[in-house]
Amino acid sequence: QGFVTEKSRARWNVMPREDNNIRAALERFKNDGNFRTIVVLIDPHKIQETLLELAEAAEEMGMNTGDHVWVLLGVDLLPVASTRSVQDNELLVKLLQGAATVDYVEGFVVDGSDDPFLKAWKSQNETMVEMLNHFNPIAEGKPGYFKAEADYFQTHNPVPGAGYLYDAVMAIGMGACTAGTYTVDGKINGELHSAGIGASDFHGASGRVLFQESPVFGGPPG
Repeated sequence: QGFVTEKSRARWNVMPREDNNIRAALERFKNDGNFRTIVVLIDPHKIQETLLELAEAAEEMGMNTGDHVWVLLGVDLLPVASTRSVQDNELLVKLLQGAATVDYVEGFVVDGSDDPFLKAWKSQNETMVEMLNHFNPIAEGKPGYFKAEADYFQTHNPVPGAGYLYDAVMAIGMGACTAGTYTVDGKINGELHSAGIGASDFHGASGRVLFQESPVFGGPPG
């Protein structure tokens, strides 16, 4: 987790959370001076407790008076802001009023007319559908079983998030292939597989997929 703030127009300062102390991080920002836009990365599993801690710290530091813009990452503001626990907390309401959030949206959700992933999706034929039905891990008659019709890809659009899921699966597969080239017998362990995923660099459904440099090897050989 970390706090990222914008200073002037192009200067950025990254403040790690030391000992998970939000107040200490905000105090350092305030003491640095002239920070007005604050971007907060939030653990999606600790949204309410983090927001409450942030609101209390911001109030105590005098940073919840309307002079700062709060941008919250990792949280969908509308559902959170509408909960009773938030509505009944004056500090949380004060913090979230005017706060912004940033989310990732796939191309086919915004405009599918020229999206490569949607075009590839629509081009799948009945042979692909037949194969997918054959490999369905849920047996017919069991809860969750679904059998797609031959024209499934032409009559259904991918749901939001499908592109990221596709890229995740591709990264896992490509990471395994990359890691395998660093072994004699092609067998890999979890560490090598993770490093292979980290060395991936490809253009996927959601755009370019590129991770930090692998801690085990610098990238694909050759």
